[in-house]
Amino acid sequence: MSQPENPYQAPTSTIAVDRPAPVRRTGPRPRALWVLLGCYAITYVLEVVALTSMGPDGGQQITGPLGMGAYSLMIGICLWRGVNWVRMWVVLSTVLTLLVLWMLANRGMVGEQPVLVMACLLRISVAVMLFLPSVHRWFSPRGT
Repeated sequence: MSQPENPYQAPTSTIAVDRPAPVRRTGPRPRALWVLLGCYAITYVLEVVALTSMGPDGGQQITGPLGMGAYSLMIGICLWRGVNWVRMWVVLSTVLTLLVLWMLANRGMVGEQPVLVMACLLRISVAVMLFLPSVHRWFSPRGT
């Protein structure tokens, strides 16, 4: 005779679950995203102009803009593809931009660095544009 089944025993079967495939974004990119990417590119140009106008002569002149260019290109590609974590990264880097702008204002250097101030303000506007409804929908995960 077999033993009676224990109602308190945990089930012994296993369940295999496959990871869901990433959902590709479909449809056109929102126009606000194109404006955001254009502003981000202009921000890079303004930052390079500000860096080269106040930076020392020598090797720093080329490595700074090249490093900033690689960083901006990576962030721009991630924004274009709709990678969600890059939004938070841009917001965190914008906090640093706010600190730079605050430092310039405290030291009375806003009039001396108009290009850097414009770059800071444009970067802040890029961070604000990331939370527009159409752009937010582009970054939100889509169901299958």
